[in-house]
Amino acid sequence: MDGISEQAKGPRNAHLLKQGGLPLLRRQNSGKCVLKWAALELEVDPQMGGRITRFALDGVDILAGPAFHQQYWGSTLWISPEGPWKSAEPSGHDSGPYVVTSGEGLPLTMKTVVPSVVGERRVHVAKSFDVDRKEGSLVISYSVQNAGDTAVELAPWEVTRLPGGQLSFFPFGSTQRATSGIRVEVIDNVAWFEHAIHAEPDGQKIWIDGTEGWTAHVSGNLLFIKRFIDLTPAEAAKDETDVEVYSSNSARDQRAYVELEVQGPAVILEPGESTSWTVRWQLLKLPSGMKAALGSRDLVDLVRGS
Repeated sequence: MDGISEQAKGPRNAHLLKQGGLPLLRRQNSGKCVLKWAALELEVDPQMGGRITRFALDGVDILAGPAFHQQYWGSTLWISPEGPWKSAEPSGHDSGPYVVTSGEGLPLTMKTVVPSVVGERRVHVAKSFDVDRKEGSLVISYSVQNAGDTAVELAPWEVTRLPGGQLSFFPFGSTQRATSGIRVEVIDNVAWFEHAIHAEPDGQKIWIDGTEGWTAHVSGNLLFIKRFIDLTPAEAAKDETDVEVYSSNSARDQRAYVELEVQGPAVILEPGESTSWTVRWQLLKLPSGMKAALGSRDLVDLVRGS
């Protein structure tokens, strides 16, 4: 079960896949795994928390690399709610070693070597990377297992860092809360965060009840889309939402980055039990002449697939 509705699958990129042939997975001497299909390239580093370290179209990477922040870069999985798991971020599931558990073909799968531990809480995380050959989208599945002796409540949380100074947008349900400084503009029920004009110095974050099950980000002429199951506020982890945006600094700082975060449903896991959650990524070039402007209906329609 991949947990993605027909609504969440979005625009079709099958023609790109046909042009590029079948997906090709190779493992480098460094241990990194590189997956190529069409004009897309994904790089995952099992020794660095199974982290996505590169996601590129025609050689242009959409992700913020280590030059932006020594620890917080690329895309990884955290555990929600943040409070109880904050001290586990640098270890285990976030940046500790994973072992590749799959063979030569797809899907590429890997699992934490040691569990993340916070007090009595212990979890193992597994990740799977595959390509939907009909759509050309990247399919990322996460599994979190309770490796402890007591029940634990948690939710999967994907955190993706992107270079600052760009434009993020997503269907808007409600704003639960926000730290000082960050704001969005809501136009036709879509929330827009334009980093260059909305961000202030120092870290800021906003928690949002999204709708429709997608978030998007424009950088240059690239459109990055995440698709996932939309949550009701009651399904999210305590004090969390299904869509969150963090801005590390104002656009005047060349190292500033934006975190585009999405979360799955909160569950209570008994010892040995697991929960799985799937996110689909797309990376597209904007059509010729389309402008990445705040409130652009063309951008929204492109994401919705109309």
